[in-house]
Amino acid sequence: SSDHMAFAPYVNSKKATFEEQFMNSFEQPYVHEPITKLNSKRLMILPLLVELDGGKKLCITEADLEDYPGMFLNNSTDKPVLKPIFASYPKVKKQGGHNNLQMLVEEREDYIAKTSGTRAFPWRVFIVSENDKQLADCDMVYRLASPCRLQDVSWVKPGKVAWDWWNDWNIYDVDFRAGINTETYKYYIDFAAEHGIEYVILDEGWSVNMAADLMQVIPEIDIPELVNYGKSKNVGIILWAGYYAFERDMERVVKHYADMGVKGFKVDFMDRDDQRMVDFLHRAACFLFLRQQYYEWRLDP
Repeated sequence: SSDHMAFAPYVNSKKATFEEQFMNSFEQPYVHEPITKLNSKRLMILPLLVELDGGKKLCITEADLEDYPGMFLNNSTDKPVLKPIFASYPKVKKQGGHNNLQMLVEEREDYIAKTSGTRAFPWRVFIVSENDKQLADCDMVYRLASPCRLQDVSWVKPGKVAWDWWNDWNIYDVDFRAGINTETYKYYIDFAAEHGIEYVILDEGWSVNMAADLMQVIPEIDIPELVNYGKSKNVGIILWAGYYAFERDMERVVKHYADMGVKGFKVDFMDRDDQRMVDFLHRAACFLFLRQQYYEWRLDP
């Protein structure tokens, strides 16, 4: 209704065209500016928050995003207007990016999605609050999502995680060489067990660099030994996986490590939310669920 202040997160790509900005990691700090002062040359990601009169807030986001591209926002006028922009469907992709673990879009189609016209489309959501604590307590996105399709969710065991990347393997006063190796991760498992932390993540570095092959493990890491050691301490192991390395061989990779006792994967560097990538996220989640169900059944028929 007027030039309200907004909390807006730009894409982290500063490239010239919107098509180039579609490739971004969705992890930017928020700026606090009037809508008309927002950078018209850059896309913004969700959620975006607008300060209304009288202390009210308007949160713009989306829900039930499936088989469709995610929404960006942009203000390319001198009026307080935000318009939606969607990444077009990928036409030509090439392996590359971070450590050769991504698929870079080199050419896009002139449409945003291939889909059925009779389907239910994602919700584009306006959440209005009278005070800030209502935003923290809001479950609108959850309520608008499709109902859970899992009949049994007892195998889902959330928990805290000790994360090597956070401290860059920077441990000292130990009798071994700290780094990406079995001894260091045993130290992390001991720490997790002592402090009631349920999981330890092996972040990037446990698999051979630049190979984009999760079956190639560096010689300094013994994953079965870490899984068994963690099991003895009631600590589960989660493995980091670059997106393309995971997608290209998903069935073999998940079966191999699930049979070994690995509890899950942290999949990284998707850096897109066009329809193809949104579909990957859904397929990966479904496949991990099916594999876990098989694994649990095989252990306890």
